[in-house]
Amino acid sequence: MLSSMKSPWFYRLKPRPHAQMRLFVFPHAGGSSLSYSKWRDLAPENVELIVVELPGHGARHREKLLMNFKSLIEDLKAAFESEGDTPSVFFGHSMGSLIAFELYRALHSPFREKIRGLALSSFRPPSQKNLREREKIAHLPETELIEKLSQFAPVAPEILRDSAARTYFLKILRADIALMEAYETEDIKPLSVPLLVFGGADDSSVKPEELKQWADFGTILHDVQIFPGGHFYHFEHAKSVFLSLTQNFFV
Repeated sequence: MLSSMKSPWFYRLKPRPHAQMRLFVFPHAGGSSLSYSKWRDLAPENVELIVVELPGHGARHREKLLMNFKSLIEDLKAAFESEGDTPSVFFGHSMGSLIAFELYRALHSPFREKIRGLALSSFRPPSQKNLREREKIAHLPETELIEKLSQFAPVAPEILRDSAARTYFLKILRADIALMEAYETEDIKPLSVPLLVFGGADDSSVKPEELKQWADFGTILHDVQIFPGGHFYHFEHAKSVFLSLTQNFFV
């Protein structure tokens, strides 16, 4: 059963209030705490696993979806800094990588110093070149949008068959994709926090050589690890992902 922290932004998949470390998972576009419920038994005993829940997603589905990236980061920063200063690691997948990256940058220094590492998965770094070249799809008609999304992973048949489910699913995805497409940033100074980068060998959205560009965004790049599979490789290889996180950050 999912367990809420003080803030609706955070869900503990397996409460460990006396854990020495916390792992915050930042889901992909359209994802929520429910997407990662099968991860609840994978974290080491000394680590509490917490999923970031955005408004309009999962247990917060009755709330309005956020439409402004800066507001998202400001609200999330306030929530995070109110939850104490236990040493933590951020793991972001796809859109979650960008949110984790920008949240780290936004944190006040005492809280930023408690972040032991950023694990960034299946997302091109936010260089000016990458931002200029990004493909914009949030505005596409339904059929074309589904076709684009299917390049990442097949859309579940039950969603395609049910018009209400399809409308609900696409509303959330459009909002999340629009957030990413509207994101802009100035030149970024390399971060001092250790970075660990993951990706899928067959991911059409980001190539392994593009993932290596994260080296320009941090002074300490532990590794770029490529797993078999596509954009959502991390579900199939969750145990290996956790093994790497443990070896790099939790030992």
